Amino acid sequence: MSYYKKIIISVCCILSLAVSLFAPLQKNIVSADLDKPIVTFACLSDLHNQGPIITNDNSNIRGTISDTIDGMKYDEENVDFVVVGGDVSSDNQTSESKMYRILDMVQDKLTELTPKTMWITGNHDYNAGESSYNSADYYNRYTQPTMGEVADENDIYIENYKGIDYICSYHYKVNDIDFICMSNSYEILEGGKQHYNYTYSDGAYEWLEDMLFSIGTEKPVFIIGHFPFRDSNSLSSPDKGLLEESGRKLKAILSGYPNAFYLYGHDHATDTAYIRTDTAQRVTEYDEFGNVLNAPKQDDSDPEESQHVNDTIVWKFTPLDGGYIVTNTANGRNLDVGVNLTTSDDRVIWNVTEDGGVVTITKADDAAGNGVYYSTNSGTFSYGANGSKTALALFECVKDGQEASYIKSNKFDENKEYVLIADKNKALTNKNITLHASNDRMLALEVEVKEDASGNVTLEVPEEEDKEQNGEQDDPVKYGKKSFTSLFMGSMRYYNNSIDGWVHENNSKVVQAMMVYVYADRIVFSMKNYGTQDAGSWDIEPYTVYMKVKDLPTPEPDDSNDSTVPDAPVTTAPVTTVPTEAPMITAPVNPVIETPEPVSVIARTNIKSVKINKKLKKAVITVKKIPGIKGYRVLVSTNRKFKGKSVKSVYSKGNTITISKLKVKKNYYIKACGYNNINGKKVFGRFSAVKKLKVK
Repeated sequence: MSYYKKIIISVCCILSLAVSLFAPLQKNIVSADLDKPIVTFACLSDLHNQGPIITNDNSNIRGTISDTIDGMKYDEENVDFVVVGGDVSSDNQTSESKMYRILDMVQDKLTELTPKTMWITGNHDYNAGESSYNSADYYNRYTQPTMGEVADENDIYIENYKGIDYICSYHYKVNDIDFICMSNSYEILEGGKQHYNYTYSDGAYEWLEDMLFSIGTEKPVFIIGHFPFRDSNSLSSPDKGLLEESGRKLKAILSGYPNAFYLYGHDHATDTAYIRTDTAQRVTEYDEFGNVLNAPKQDDSDPEESQHVNDTIVWKFTPLDGGYIVTNTANGRNLDVGVNLTTSDDRVIWNVTEDGGVVTITKADDAAGNGVYYSTNSGTFSYGANGSKTALALFECVKDGQEASYIKSNKFDENKEYVLIADKNKALTNKNITLHASNDRMLALEVEVKEDASGNVTLEVPEEEDKEQNGEQDDPVKYGKKSFTSLFMGSMRYYNNSIDGWVHENNSKVVQAMMVYVYADRIVFSMKNYGTQDAGSWDIEPYTVYMKVKDLPTPEPDDSNDSTVPDAPVTTAPVTTVPTEAPMITAPVNPVIETPEPVSVIARTNIKSVKINKKLKKAVITVKKIPGIKGYRVLVSTNRKFKGKSVKSVYSKGNTITISKLKVKKNYYIKACGYNNINGKKVFGRFSAVKKLKVK
């Protein structure tokens, strides 16, 4: 063999060896890139430091904020930055020094998790300063010092109002991912406009349109705002959304960007607001025309999901400080006075004076004695002037399932719910004439008052007209390509719900914050519980969007493991595919897989009941039966992420499992799954949602 042939053979051997060594390394690199997020950020919205928290000298921030950050630290979240989604404060005016002392404390707590923060304003952030000072100078005090200067002068939009510059919008790139934050100047929310003027300025919309055009549609872009759309899924009321014209403008801008994700807060009242088991509950997918693609189907048989049309005229009275909060049962908003009579989330105290089943309702802090007044000229309810108010007849609301009847009452009882009637047959509703009128007032609903032979007086409320019976048909909605998506960020303060009732400066039991993980091939939005009580399941299913975020090296084919593992049945998570220019698929998957679970076709079970025996220090778990399986497995841990040595497995052939040797006053977390034996190995199904238990 010639000398040159030996050299060529040697070089080929070396190259072959290098390729064989590099191929699995490259495969591992690709796998690692897919498993590690490019960007991770946390969203805390509606922090609501209010009342004594901001008016007293030595108060601390709302406890739910500290608890949430501590929970994220405990979960070892590797966060690049925190989004603060507005309404950091609310309700009360206070001095600049007191306000910024609390805001600085919020920032200090956030920096325990990460030094970088992006803040926006909500509708309440200017309450503390009003016209005296800018109580929401968030960008200059917290965002710019931690995120740095914007890359270009066009990355920030400023409006000047009464000599003060307000940072209304700004843009940053984090690890080559675009983030746009939308705020307002004081002009938009001045005075009583904070209760209804849910919009962004025309200038901010023009800036947003230009910014999105420069970013394009190749990569995801996150727009952080405070207000939802009026048709957002699981909204407590359309009135909590952007003004109609404002919403149309924003939809028109976002419609060309299927890569856009609009994150919002603001709506955190009543039982519809908090997430039960799936992040997707408050995810809304839109087409290019602004139509909702994933509206939930209405189940008229479920009282929790179906609201009776007549609830808009029913009011309840909650005693407080010698008066009452007057709350509408349909949307959970309280009777208030803005520029005129309206409803809001604020806790407003009214005096109720009753005489034989007829009441007058006057504002407790109004020395003139003004109150709820019905105008026969306009046919609307307003807030009286010069001591005027209207006598309102009480009709008690008596419910039987989905049906309701209204019976004339001769006596006021704070434990009952009423329809309030003026001018013989005009009922006070929860609807305003218009959300942006300078003279806002409440609409009346005309009802029919009837008296039977026994002298019982009742109301008959007009039902909605049935178009189908009358031969009328709504034009079918024409759906277009999948476009942008809106998602709820959670809240540090849920209120006016069946779990908590009214929550002011005290901590709510349910506290939720969104974690977002951006991977090379997907984005995972995961709502998480950080309170003392979950609203349905401790572990909430994430919502995942599959899309190309980053190009990865292509691994060489690896055939080394062919036929070494016996074939096993494979299950694919349910996937929804929506037509779009940039293909996107959504499916509920976990952002982090802690331990690989065997793949199976076993159906998912759920935990039906947990019965605790305090004396024996044990719990009996009943799970949903799965036909055709070998048995059930329950994981028990004192760590809600099921990490560490505290994790224990309990097996049972039946669907009732007993867990013993529990310790008193200690929190335990449990989840269950079914299993089969295949080829001598246990093969498991998906775990149920996590439940929390405690031996008290």
